[in-house]
Amino acid sequence: MGADITFYKLKKNSELEELFYLRDSYNDYNLAWVSGLSYWEAGIKSGMGEQVEKAIEFLQKSAEVTDKDIQEYVEDKKLPKKYFKEIKKKRDYLREHMKELDKAVLVRWNV
Repeated sequence: MGADITFYKLKKNSELEELFYLRDSYNDYNLAWVSGLSYWEAGIKSGMGEQVEKAIEFLQKSAEVTDKDIQEYVEDKKLPKKYFKEIKKKRDYLREHMKELDKAVLVRWNV
């Protein structure tokens, strides 16, 4: 289980094209949990998952997580050190793609 978030943009022929996909499993290296966020609360319960701008804001918070935040999370949860690398890798992937999301016209948020 986990969160599957897909952003779409419009192609010139008005068809939807996948712009960005993020999978964040519900396990100890869930990126959102590092900053105290919940995909379920944000995407489903509040309906935010249907609103592109709100979904981008949510992901921006996860992208802003620092190495120090990740380290503290791993230490507080007494997780194996390899989880630091897993969370950082997810965070860096998200950061790399955040600039593309201004083209998004639709988001599908599955948790």
